[in-house]
Order: sequence, then C-alpha cells, then structure tokens
Amino acid sequence: MILITGGTGLVGARLIYEYSQRGVKVRALRRRIGIGNLKHYSGWESFVEWVQGDVLDVASIENALKGVSHVIHCANIVSFNPRDYNEMMNVNVEGTANMVNLSLECGHIICFTHVSSVATLGRVADAGELNEHSEWISGKHNSFYAISKFNAEREVWRAHAEGLPVNMVNPSIVLGPGNWETDSSSLFMKIKNKFPFYTEGNSGFVGVEDVAKAMIALNQSTINGKRYILNADNISFQDLFNQIAAALNMKAPSIKVPSMLSQVIWRLEWLRFKVTGQKPFITKETAYSAHQKRYYNGTKICVDLNFHYTPLSEVVKSVSAYLK
Repeated sequence: MILITGGTGLVGARLIYEYSQRGVKVRALRRRIGIGNLKHYSGWESFVEWVQGDVLDVASIENALKGVSHVIHCANIVSFNPRDYNEMMNVNVEGTANMVNLSLECGHIICFTHVSSVATLGRVADAGELNEHSEWISGKHNSFYAISKFNAEREVWRAHAEGLPVNMVNPSIVLGPGNWETDSSSLFMKIKNKFPFYTEGNSGFVGVEDVAKAMIALNQSTINGKRYILNADNISFQDLFNQIAAALNMKAPSIKVPSMLSQVIWRLEWLRFKVTGQKPFITKETAYSAHQKRYYNGTKICVDLNFHYTPLSEVVKSVSAYLK
C-alpha cells in the first residue's frame, strides 16, 4: 500500500489520479472532508482510501501507516506571508519529523519520498545554474517558506542516516490545475482577469503531471538516498505570461514593473495588512523573487530514470484548458 500525505493538494491530487490511471489503489491522508484539487480529475474515486488526520497528529499517522510499504510526503504549507511562519515551521518541519520518525518506528517502509522545493537551494545572487549539489547558504533573502523546507529536509536526511530508505524531489514552480486563487495556479487566473503587469525576473517551471510521474518512477526504482531537481525549463515571467495569455486568448501583460516600484508596493501592502488584516497582494519576499533570475538543472532524473519532461508550452496549454 502507498500512503500519500496532502492528498487533496496540487501535487497530491495529481499523484492519486496518476496511480488510478495505472489501476493502483492508494491511501491518502487529508485534514478535512473534501476532495480539494481532485475536482479537476475523474475516474480516481474507487482507487483511494481516505484517512482523516494531520501530520501533527501522531495517532492519525500511526493509523495511516498500517500496512504501508511506500510513503510520498506532499503535505506542506506554502506561503510568502511572514505571519504564516509559525504554521509553516509546525507543519513543514514538525510534521515532516513526525512522518519520518513514525515511518522508522513501524519498520516496514521500503521508500519514503519527500517533496521539497528548489527554494532549499538558496537565494543568493548570481548563483548560476543550480543543481542537486548546490548547498543551502543562509542569507537575508531566503524566504520563511524556504527556511521551513530546508529544516524539513534536515529531518528527512537525519532519518535516512538512522536507517529509513528515502528519496527527495525538489520541484521548481509547479504548474497545474489547482486552487486558481492561491497557489501557482493563480498565475493563470491573473492573466484571465486581465492582469497587466510583468517583472524582469525568471524562474524554473515544471508541470504537475511530470512531478507526479517522476515520483511514481522513483518509487518503483531501487534508488535510495538521492535528491532530484524537477524542472522542465527556465523562462522569464514575461514569456510565461505571454504563453498563458495566448492559450487563454487574452491580452498579454504589457506594463513592466521596475524593482524600485515593487519595493514601494510591498511596503504599502504591508501597511494595508496591518490596518485591515487583509492578505497582502505582494510581500517583501515575493517582490524580491519577482525580479531575480533563477536557473535550475533538472536533467539528472532524465539520465537516471530515462525520464522525459513535457515541453512547457504544452503544459501551459493543458492547464489553460482546465481553467477554460
């Protein structure tokens, strides 16, 4: 039996769907009743056994691990709002520690696959192309999310040193049908809503289907103790927005936002948040990231597992079709 945590999230939902397409039944841990991002897919219903619980609830984890041979740990909190720091440290770090500790204790886990992030590769300027050997460097530009995921990784590698078979994937920005108002899927909704702005930065991007398929292939292999960056391509935000606009038959953003203006806007948003309590549209962390140029090398998994990424242009068209 395969256990997936965060089964209703962007990546977890796609994993359940991909396993269902292979006729494989899985068990999934979820915090509340509902199907979340699985609403975008069909045909998976009879292939999932739900366990109500939480990665901070030891009893529910113990229950979920019964009879399990493989664990794929997707559950985490993604936020670039400083007010969510404590929640991210609790769920992302303590929750991961609970998962690996109990997986060690039960003694029958063949492989524990942890979903991390390229954010753990650091945020130093002029870092060049980042790969699996790139090391975390402490600095003021590391987001609270990155800090929480880095500390989660430490728990996983510690458990590996204690005897737990583990592998780790570090996806770049994952594009797929999800919550159109919050996670990376919101990039598509912004363009649909005629968002007029773009910044000069760039980053790495990968389709959620590829992330799920890569982890399934890794789970089926005999590989142990390795990390893999999952990244299909590195492109500018302007190029991505142009592709999304074309796929949605919308006007592409045409107003370039300089770095200095972003610095002003995030400060105004911070003041608005302090006065109204409403979630800021942009934070200090997102303002910085939007103007940085990040390059990630995701080819290692292609060599080790003969894996092939879906071209990003096709990913954009596919996700846009879900939104339509």
